[in-house]
Amino acid sequence: PKEYGRNGLNVRRDWYEKYPNASLALVAASLEGQNAIWTNTDKAIDVFMNWAQISDRAQAEKAVRDFMKYGRRDMRWNRDGWDLTKQVLASQNPAIESVDVTKAYTLGPLDKLRDMGFYQSLGIPIGR
Repeated sequence: PKEYGRNGLNVRRDWYEKYPNASLALVAASLEGQNAIWTNTDKAIDVFMNWAQISDRAQAEKAVRDFMKYGRRDMRWNRDGWDLTKQVLASQNPAIESVDVTKAYTLGPLDKLRDMGFYQSLGIPIGR
């Protein structure tokens, strides 16, 4: 029942700060592509089959439909999701345990796109 960061986009902070417009465009494209899972599910299943090299469409469809139950259309995680992800990663790399998750991410591009009406234009629900 706990949230776990399963979808999102990661770039280095220095790149994000140097290229804010490219960052915004990248996030917008990712949101649009990911939301096709909900708005064009049959095509998303076909694309997933190809990407994952799955020959059984029923298996691919199950994976996509399972993701639709827990995936975040708005690509936002709450703080607990970041903390849980950190705990899992720290099991393999103990240095990660000391990371302050509040300094490891920003929702800035997502906020800007939401405020610009981009979420609404794609029919993305705000929050769950």
